Amino acid sequence: MKFAFAILLACIAVAATIAQQTVPFRNNTPVAPSGIPAVPLPDKPVVYDTAEGQRIRVVVVTRGLDSCLNVYARDEWHAMVDRQLAELDPLSREAREMERYFYSAAVEADVDKQGRVMIPAALTSYAKLARDVVVAGVRNRLEIWDREAWRKQRDEFEGSAEHVAERLARQRS
Repeated sequence: MKFAFAILLACIAVAATIAQQTVPFRNNTPVAPSGIPAVPLPDKPVVYDTAEGQRIRVVVVTRGLDSCLNVYARDEWHAMVDRQLAELDPLSREAREMERYFYSAAVEADVDKQGRVMIPAALTSYAKLARDVVVAGVRNRLEIWDREAWRKQRDEFEGSAEHVAERLARQRS
């Protein structure tokens, strides 16, 4: 009985120590203990209350194109799926491949009180996320990039953005 009580006291002491840890910052950005910066949320994350009285925000994290991860508010994910993927012909091999690409890796993730999202190892591996990452806001989603991959991508599109914009404008007319 005394042993169980001592273990209980030790667990409470450890929990109190963990709960009082300060959030480390790097370049004025809160950094998760694993080194991944806190991910700012899209405009309208889904929020629900748990039985314990916690408010939980839900996002969907999935593979993006160009070796990054996409983070959507849950409502926006379902809207994007309805707009884009639901229109694909299920008899088309390419359509099925695109559906598999996005759906098979999509996970719903809770956002903790510090605004962090736990990214599954398979997605971290897919995007080759190392210690330094970049979070870029793009239209209705966030993209999470390995910093070096982002630099390469940025260098590519910054050198050609004007030409691409002109081609897209010509296609619209």
